Amino acid sequence: MLKCVIIDDEQSAIDVIKRYVEKIPSLQLMGTSTNPIKGIEMIETMDCNVVFLDIEMEEYNGLELAGMLKGRKIIFCTAHTEFAVASYDIDAVDYLLKPIDFNRFMKTVRRLLTPAVPQSFQQDIIEGDYFFVKTEQKGKLKKLELDEVEYIEMDNNYAKFYLTGGRMTMVYITINKIEEMLNPNQFSRVHRKYIVAVKQIEVIQGNMVILKNKRQSITIGLAYKAAFMEKTRSRLLSD
Repeated sequence: MLKCVIIDDEQSAIDVIKRYVEKIPSLQLMGTSTNPIKGIEMIETMDCNVVFLDIEMEEYNGLELAGMLKGRKIIFCTAHTEFAVASYDIDAVDYLLKPIDFNRFMKTVRRLLTPAVPQSFQQDIIEGDYFFVKTEQKGKLKKLELDEVEYIEMDNNYAKFYLTGGRMTMVYITINKIEEMLNPNQFSRVHRKYIVAVKQIEVIQGNMVILKNKRQSITIGLAYKAAFMEKTRSRLLSD
C-alpha cells in the first residue's frame, strides 16, 4: 500500500483528490494540508511515498517544493498547462490537469503501481483523440491529433509520425511503447518498424499495405502477418 499526502492551497481541490484516493484500496491517505511547509513536515514524519502536489500556490511554487521531496513519487495537480514541460523535467510520475476526471486519475494510479517508465515515454494517447509530445525546442509541447496519423515509422530510437497533408513529427520513444499505448482497434503493427492507422488502409495486397493517400506502400513483416491478417479476417465480409 502506498502512503499519500495531498498538498494544495485550495480545500476544494484537496476534497476532490481525497475522494478519489479513498476509492483505491492500494492507496492510503495519511493527511492533507493547505500549508506547503506543514505538508512537507507531514510527509517526512509519516514517511509517505506519494505526494499529490499543487504547483501554483500563494506563497510557494510546487515545482520548487518538489526538489525538497527526493525519493517521493510526485503527481502534480494544477489548472495551468504551461507547467507541463517543467514537471517532465522534474521526472514527476504524472501531471493532472484540473478539474481532474476520475478516469484520468485512475491512469495515474496504474502508473504508480507498475514499474517506472522514463517520463519521456509517457504520453496520454489511449485516453483521448490527441496527445502532446515534446519538441526539440525546450519548453515546447506539440499537440498531435490521432485522427491525422497515417502511419508511424521507427528510425533508430525515434518514431516518425506521418500525418495527413504530408506532415511529419519525430518523437523520442520506442515502437513497443507506442504499440502498448495506442488503441489496437485503431492502429495495427504490421512490421518491426511500422504501425499503421487502420482507417488509412486502402488495400491489402499480398505482403503490402497500401494507404489511402496512395503515396505509401508498407511491407507486412512475416513476424506480424498472422496477427494482422487475423484482425483483418474479423472484419471480412464474405458469402
